[in-house]
Amino acid sequence: MDTFVTETLTAWQLENLIDTFKDQEVDEESFRLLDAIAISSLIPKIGHRVKFQKYHKELTAIATNAPSSADTSMEESTSRDLLTETLNLKPSFAIRQILQGTTQGKEIVQSLEEQRSIISKQRKQLVRLLVSHLLETNGETPSTDTKKALAVALMYEFPCLVDGTGSGYGAWYTPGRNHKPATGFLEERLRNVRKRMRMLKRPRHQEQQEEQTVPSTPGSDGWPIRALGAPPPLFPHV
Repeated sequence: MDTFVTETLTAWQLENLIDTFKDQEVDEESFRLLDAIAISSLIPKIGHRVKFQKYHKELTAIATNAPSSADTSMEESTSRDLLTETLNLKPSFAIRQILQGTTQGKEIVQSLEEQRSIISKQRKQLVRLLVSHLLETNGETPSTDTKKALAVALMYEFPCLVDGTGSGYGAWYTPGRNHKPATGFLEERLRNVRKRMRMLKRPRHQEQQEEQTVPSTPGSDGWPIRALGAPPPLFPHV
């Protein structure tokens, strides 16, 4: 099983399915081709299955290479709605300008303009570039509104990336609610980067703790070190 399947299931908060997909040798190609029968066989529990079907539908909608006229009309309608939402969100993000700053970003823009789609590798690069910019401009813990503004700006700039969720950007970022954490490609990448940053900081912190709690050396208190089972000395060692 490739990393795409693992990362996608993790982003969807369905990590408990990773071993099942690994046992069945589901790679990225077969993952995208899963139909209702295959999904029912892979995921017998209804609760997990309906969640997977929801996100899988959104994923296949993003990957559609040749949108129909109905899809185009929906994109235009969604784009108008996103424009209204974008104008009301702060901060604003110049998505195209962010991407045009790197060679990989330029290739992604070209693919989105010419083919109206991107492959999995480009999607990961796109997320990395946007999250990197997000961290540089808003720190390690950007607000929910900031992350939402980034996702909305991305959908507005490239309507072909709009997914099948009610918001149009749920696969990219969905705010947490009812004590459930936020999800989506952007949120998962941000979470992983923060985790790595904490791991890099941890050794120095542990060293400081170890220096503060160094145990005393046997015999350093003026008493001789004696063998296990030997009777205690009658007088202190001078």
